[in-house]
Amino acid sequence: MQRHRKHSKALTAFQNGGQKIWKAVRKKLNDIFTVHFGQTFVTLKIVESIPGKKIVWYVTSCNKHWLKNKKEWKDTQVIWEISTKNKATQVDFTHLGLVPDFECYDACENAWTDYLHNSLLSLMTSGKGQPDPKEGKKKAKRK
Repeated sequence: MQRHRKHSKALTAFQNGGQKIWKAVRKKLNDIFTVHFGQTFVTLKIVESIPGKKIVWYVTSCNKHWLKNKKEWKDTQVIWEISTKNKATQVDFTHLGLVPDFECYDACENAWTDYLHNSLLSLMTSGKGQPDPKEGKKKAKRK
């Protein structure tokens, strides 16, 4: 994904985004955190961190409640790299270990693609992402 915006502003938006998953970007090497989405959760460990450039999350545990193998993501890695290319900020994303043989592959690939091209792009360009619609409903109910 590549968009014209000053690298420092895009990086700040990426790091300080309001969505749960982005809070992890500010944590340090070897920190462990869990992201919950209803019955689904993913526990991640930061195994590589190059401030302002790269972060790698290792999935230590998960519960993908709709799958036969609820731990399908365990031992995979989520890799985020941010750089500048042709005066634009580029975010490279890899979910290492998410392979076509996985039951969730198609759904997960589509979800990641939507998340990156819509929510993250919006977060980086306007400072506001697009949270999971279920999350938005929960917040509205709490008010």
